[in-house]
Amino acid sequence: MTIVLPGTRGEWIQRQDWSDHAFGPLDQWPIALRLLLASIFRSNSPKLLFWGDDHVAFYNDAFAALSADLGIAELGQPFCRFGKDIWQPLEHPLERAMLGASFQSARVRFDGADDQLRRCLHLSLTPMFDPDERPAGVLVDAQNCAHAGHTTDGMLLEHSSLQVLLAEAPIFVAYGTGSDFKIEFANKAFQELFGTAQDEAPTPPGSPPVPEWDQFQQTIQRCYSSEIACSVERAKFESREPQGSAATHRYADFHCNPIKGADGKIAGVLCTGIDVTEKVLAQKESDRLRHQVLHASRINAMGTMAMTLAHELNQPLAAAINFAGASRKLIASEEAETRARGEAMLGRTIDQVYRAGEIIRRMRSIIRSGAANRQPICVDEAAIHAWQLLATETADFTFDSDIAEDARLVLADAIQLEQILINLFRNAIAASQDAVCKRIELSAQRAGSGTIRLRVRDYGCGLPETAADDFLSTDDSRNPEGLGVGLLLARTLASANGGSLHAFNAKDAGAVFDITLEAAD
Repeated sequence: MTIVLPGTRGEWIQRQDWSDHAFGPLDQWPIALRLLLASIFRSNSPKLLFWGDDHVAFYNDAFAALSADLGIAELGQPFCRFGKDIWQPLEHPLERAMLGASFQSARVRFDGADDQLRRCLHLSLTPMFDPDERPAGVLVDAQNCAHAGHTTDGMLLEHSSLQVLLAEAPIFVAYGTGSDFKIEFANKAFQELFGTAQDEAPTPPGSPPVPEWDQFQQTIQRCYSSEIACSVERAKFESREPQGSAATHRYADFHCNPIKGADGKIAGVLCTGIDVTEKVLAQKESDRLRHQVLHASRINAMGTMAMTLAHELNQPLAAAINFAGASRKLIASEEAETRARGEAMLGRTIDQVYRAGEIIRRMRSIIRSGAANRQPICVDEAAIHAWQLLATETADFTFDSDIAEDARLVLADAIQLEQILINLFRNAIAASQDAVCKRIELSAQRAGSGTIRLRVRDYGCGLPETAADDFLSTDDSRNPEGLGVGLLLARTLASANGGSLHAFNAKDAGAVFDITLEAAD
């Protein structure tokens, strides 16, 4: 029976004289052997065949290319002719397979052309039987696992480098499993932030206790149960310093992300975050100092407004005295009509006293300390009150207001809004003393979604040539004898009410001050 052996190795075998070989001439080789050789020589997969008691080796072109220069014997040579230093791991699995044992395998490792790349062959051995069901040979399938091994080594190295990087990262990182967040990894920042007291047992590396922080644990459990990422900002918790047992309040922003396994089910939660304690404390201190500055500014402003208050009180009190004196005389008259006039004048006396009391009450409110109590405030009413408070200074001035219907209500502290307008009105009056047009204008319009712009306009001397907004940061008025800190206070109060104050020169004459506040609706 003639069997053609394809491929370079098959042609080589057919050209050789095998008369002196243990198997004899090629046409006398066992039919099973020649059929197997024809099969493996046609395969593109690396294959190696051992046959007989001496383990005579045959291999196809793919195996020769895969294992070039690795000490393999020529075709038809026994296994003992293979390079023992490389192929030694194959020896015992081969012996067992030749006895008929299945599921044998071996790994052969060797250096490639690049000394830094360690190559590897995975060999799977399958026993071959003759027609009498006796083991006659072993078929070996070879797989190059060098790239897989190199990829695995690279991944392990990258994982190790990543752990080193995360361990020293300024943000805290922790990975835990289960809804109780059993921590598998936690970096240095996490352990320092949630450190234990000295009297507690030392924490094993990589396994710190879960922080006793309700908001933290609730977020972890919510992330684990919903399998949705969760975030919390400025969460407050207690942290114990390593040096002692005293607990301190700290704040952190953190993000929890569910980690799923190959089966698609959640395996754990990765928690990352940053300690924002210093930022929060600085903000609180800034707010405290701002409130102090506001209070001091109000007191300072009241000093410069003392003359206005004296004028305001002088008029109603003087009128009340005059009305009271006249009333006393008229009521003493025997004529009924005269007594009625006296009683009416007495009522006007009471109105003037109430007016003086209202002025004092409003001035006390202006200098009260505390954060802005923002409520819906009518712009019309605030403007009228502010203008009336400056009545002694506005005799020569005209006040015009143009309030849009959809811009009547703003969200602000009533007294602070009036104080802003008082300061801007007084600044406008001071700048317009020598102006031909003595008119102050107030308008209110929608400035965008949810905001209202109040604009105070005068026709006076205008702002300095420098940037108008920089002018608001100084403590000078356009009138050296004016309010002083008025404009700075107005900008501060606008900011305290969630808004802003900007200034610029009008095209024809005068200055414009824009106050932007949140709409009440």
